[in-house]
Amino acid sequence: MIIDIHMHPLPEDLFTNEKILDGSLSTAPRGFGEIASLGTVDPV
Repeated sequence: MIIDIHMHPLPEDLFTNEKILDGSLSTAPRGFGEIASLGTVDPV
């Protein structure tokens, strides 16, 4: 049996504190061309 547990503890105000959010998004790895961003999507 294999049990895989993977967690990401995040600050409670991650999406409401702009400074924390910008810092978190800027730490995304870019080795494979990933770029993290936050935006809105219009409902279809």
